[in-house]
Amino acid sequence: MGNDRLPPIVARIFEQSHRWQSVTFKLGKFSLDDFSLNGKPLHFPLLSDIETIEQPELLEFFTNTAPRLKSLRVLYYPGLSIPDNFPFKLIRHLEIVPDEIDMDDLFQLVPNLESLWITEYYTHQLADTKICRTFPSLHTLTVTGRMFYAPRIFNDFEYKGFWFNHDPFMELVQRSSFLLTTLSIQSLSISDSNLVQLLRYFPTLRDFTLSDDQIEYEHSPITGQLIESLHASRTSSLRPQAEPLVPRLHSLTLDIGASAFPDNVVADMVCSRWVPSTVHYGNSVFSSMEAKVPPIDCLREFTMKFRNRERPGDIYEPLDLLEKDGMRLVIRWKE
Repeated sequence: MGNDRLPPIVARIFEQSHRWQSVTFKLGKFSLDDFSLNGKPLHFPLLSDIETIEQPELLEFFTNTAPRLKSLRVLYYPGLSIPDNFPFKLIRHLEIVPDEIDMDDLFQLVPNLESLWITEYYTHQLADTKICRTFPSLHTLTVTGRMFYAPRIFNDFEYKGFWFNHDPFMELVQRSSFLLTTLSIQSLSISDSNLVQLLRYFPTLRDFTLSDDQIEYEHSPITGQLIESLHASRTSSLRPQAEPLVPRLHSLTLDIGASAFPDNVVADMVCSRWVPSTVHYGNSVFSSMEAKVPPIDCLREFTMKFRNRERPGDIYEPLDLLEKDGMRLVIRWKE
């Protein structure tokens, strides 16, 4: 079928498909079968990134047409079919919603995955799901929670960000052998103790972002005990072991909605991880014989965003000295 059914501007855009590098599809009344170029199937020699919303036949459409594909983002489609001949081995970055997709079958098709983004919608639970795959090449992981509802209908619903698929996720982490360097957890309720347990599996972690946006504070993982557990040398009730948590951490971002917080604990933790003498050692472990410092990398960046707090005073003033010495420091308050 030709382009005669398409609006002229859309047809002109598709005539340039050989130049596309990234594309997002939400076609509405159109079908991918409507698109061709002078009666010939479209080809996407430069395309590296695809995002699709509610378009089940899209994966089949791009089979054998996008030889440079690296990123696939399936934002939402329940029961999405997975074509066997789609070039999944090319995929390095994958974004999915774990609804009715067979996650284990999908993960089997992406052996070279380096970056994974999982979006969890309320009630999208993977009942009795067993994920048996491993990801030795995975280094970046993002898990985020979202509501999928009409606010005018469910305006009284109290969203607490329940992480329904926490157990399958932990099974994946425990089974896999990936050396994660970047982790982001957003809008998901997980206890501080479970989070500490999770972080133990990522000793190579360099960049960590944690946000409790859309979560009531009593369900937030960002607690004083979590901060104490991140202290470079001091043990805590959640981390009785002497070994530091995430010893290779270079960047830490916390986004919190609490109206009060133990600021002195935060400042103490950040100071404990400022070890500028280790910057020149890269990933090396600092010898315990040298200056008696813990075997950690220097924390180079720290961001703390308080969404519901006014500035309490000069409690974070000790961190100003670290900033003058080279740390990238950002403390933000309610605007």
